[in-house]
Amino acid sequence: MQPRLPALLVLATSFFVVSCTASPGAKEQATMSATLQDHTVAFRNPALTDIAKAIAHGDVARIKALAPTVD
Repeated sequence: MQPRLPALLVLATSFFVVSCTASPGAKEQATMSATLQDHTVAFRNPALTDIAKAIAHGDVARIKALAPTVD
């Protein structure tokens, strides 16, 4: 009978192997790309521009005011 390896050790080893073998472009990016830094890019519908700006600036009062009007 083979000894059982602790599950956490197996999991940690598999994560390590995957992170070492992945190409550099496949890893998570810490910063947003230049095209996505403009919050209006994600919201193509002009009706969402105001609420997108409020969300980007963290303006809770404005978000609450606009939320009922946005579907």
